[in-house]
Amino acid sequence: MSALLEIRGLKKYFGLKRHLFQRRTRFVHALDGIDLDLMEGETLGVVGESGSGKSTLGRTIVRLEEPSAGSIRYLGRDVSALRGADAQAFRARIQMVFQDPYASLNPRLSVGHALAEPMLVHRKVAGRRAARQAVGALLGQVGLRPEMASSYPFAFSGGQRQRIGIARALALEPKILICDEAVSALDVSVQSQILNLFNQLKKALGLTYLFITHDLSVVRYVSDRVMVMYLGQVVELAPRDAFFARRLHPYTRALISAAPLVSTAPREARIILQGEIPNAIDPPSGCRFHTRCPNVMDACRRVEPQLREIEAGHHVRCHLYAAGQ
Repeated sequence: MSALLEIRGLKKYFGLKRHLFQRRTRFVHALDGIDLDLMEGETLGVVGESGSGKSTLGRTIVRLEEPSAGSIRYLGRDVSALRGADAQAFRARIQMVFQDPYASLNPRLSVGHALAEPMLVHRKVAGRRAARQAVGALLGQVGLRPEMASSYPFAFSGGQRQRIGIARALALEPKILICDEAVSALDVSVQSQILNLFNQLKKALGLTYLFITHDLSVVRYVSDRVMVMYLGQVVELAPRDAFFARRLHPYTRALISAAPLVSTAPREARIILQGEIPNAIDPPSGCRFHTRCPNVMDACRRVEPQLREIEAGHHVRCHLYAAGQ
């Protein structure tokens, strides 16, 4: 597989408004040096607590947020250098599916209008008649009836609305879908239907997914690789089976121990992390997880560990492995 997206040193800082007597602007370190290759045809699951930077990563990739530093390359081309038609083509190639299907749909527009609009703006269809035909095909592709195009969002269930959101993301024939908690607002039975739909579309259309979620059972079901984020950094990245069979980072162990049924390894005692995730305005020195880590060493407080490949395709940011343990 080749890399569709190559991300190097990606940072996103949000400046906070200064108070009257404050000398300098303070920043939220939402992303702090992300390196990532998203391979063609894979599903990469991204997990971590709230505040880890998962959603910011997705929004920065699609340019809803401008990066503070680093580079994003799509098919070898620097996204920040794209202009005009090239920039528009890139935006069409990477689409998002959001958590709240109702909030992401305009209640004043019929479903048909909402789906046809991006195709007309990006000139994917020759006119409104062709757009209507394309809308019917899109609805059928996501398991809805073409005649539903004349209805408005309030007339649909949560699962149906999410299918409409997926159809809208597919309208521009993207190569990559970034799914930001795309099933977390749905009932469990509906979640499984939508996850099956994602897998079907992946096979039928050759899609690549960045699947952001807090639910490890979802990650295990849909992902080829899994990436764990903590306080704006990647702390572990591995193929799915290796990730669940041999979790390396202490933070990953704690996450999986809280959901023991998703693990393929022997069941472990529940690991209770002490304290909350630190403030992203002033991250801890050294390893960012050291304030909560049950395996903390002196080096963890002083030296920031690097993301290292410990086994084939299995990367971890932890001094336990840098020290050869």
